[in-house]
Amino acid sequence: MGGRIGVGSGAAGLIGGLLFSALATGGIALVGLLAVRGHLPTFESGSFVGTVSGWGGVALGVWMATAALVSLGLPAATLLVWGREAAVRAALLAYVAVLCIQVGVEMVFSGVFFADIVVLTGIVFTGYRLGQLRAARRLFAGAEGPSRLGRVAVSLCLSLGLAFWSANLAFLVLVALPRAVGFG
Repeated sequence: MGGRIGVGSGAAGLIGGLLFSALATGGIALVGLLAVRGHLPTFESGSFVGTVSGWGGVALGVWMATAALVSLGLPAATLLVWGREAAVRAALLAYVAVLCIQVGVEMVFSGVFFADIVVLTGIVFTGYRLGQLRAARRLFAGAEGPSRLGRVAVSLCLSLGLAFWSANLAFLVLVALPRAVGFG
């Protein structure tokens, strides 16, 4: 499992991913509750989500469309086409499950707490997701898997995911978080 909760393959990776999601969701809910009650003033003056306009708004829209395609569409399609293969399921199933949980948490928490909680949620889940993808790529490389085309597709899916989520994490930490907490 690589020493990280849920970063592994098969059922252990899925159970670990669900455990991580539960712990992360609870922690983020606690931050949201404390912020709403005024115990964490860092989010009081900040606003990032929904305030980006002009070219920044267009770029953010393109980024979100790319996120949907690269992070969920491509892995879901890969699972649909080659998901009968145990190596493919082991590489992608826990990743897709955790990503779907994250999207649900962001949708609910941004309405219950405040819109910028998606920045914190994104940082927490993206860091975990990068570990999942690194582990999946390492495990998939040595596994027996689908046809040559299937192996290329899964490897490409994992590599694109790593590149995208690395850039996303950098954006969240360097741009979104400072603006969300009122420093940018």
